[in-house]
Order: sequence, then C-alpha cells, then structure tokens
Amino acid sequence: TCASVIAIPGNADGVATTACAACSNGAQTYYPCDTAGLCYCKGSTIPAEYVLPFTYCTNVVAVAGNPNGVTNAQCSACNGGVSRYYPCDQPNVLCQCSTGAATTTKLTTKPTTTTPKPTTKPTTTTPK
Repeated sequence: TCASVIAIPGNADGVATTACAACSNGAQTYYPCDTAGLCYCKGSTIPAEYVLPFTYCTNVVAVAGNPNGVTNAQCSACNGGVSRYYPCDQPNVLCQCSTGAATTTKLTTKPTTTTPKPTTKPTTTTPK
C-alpha cells in the first residue's frame, strides 16, 4: 500500500489527484484505484508506458518556425505533461522542452546500439 496516491499527469481519463487520494493506504479499491494508468504512489516513478513527452519538463516552449505557428503560450499547456492533446501531442515539431528547463525527474532508457552493416569493396572487371 501507499500513503500518498496521486494522479498520473495527463492520464487518459483526466482523473485528478483528489480522486486518486482516495486510493491511499488501500482505502478504496474501485475506480480510479483499480484502473492502470490513472494513479501512482507519490515519490515513486511513473510507469514508463504512461509517461507523456513533457511529463518531466517544467518549461515547454514553441519550436521556432513550427509549421502551425504554435506559440509559447499554447505550449505552456504541456508543462508537466498535463495535456496529451494538441499541441503537446507533437513533441519537437510544435513544442519542445526549453533548453535548461528544470525537470522534476529524469527518465532513463536503455541505450540502443546498432550493428554497422558490412561494407563491400566495389568490384571492377577488366575487359579481355
């Protein structure tokens, strides 16, 4: 059990922390407590599958010259991952985390490696 249950920012059902608080210490076992992706234990890591592009960004700004003319004011709705909708749904196209912006927690992901493809030397033939 968890002493302090809070809402996952931008959760699909729009459940607020006040509703998730009822799940604290296992006091409530029905919705939203019994539905994955809505609430989590404060101080723990949000499960990766529920993290939105700007969940850990505190200052989301417009991408300069973005194709839709989205402004910093519009992108500010993405701060902390509270919105999963336009323009927050197009990270690094319309909105981006400001360089040097404070983050509440950083995600770590497994590094990806690629195996280089073998190169072949071109063959040439000499006419007889």
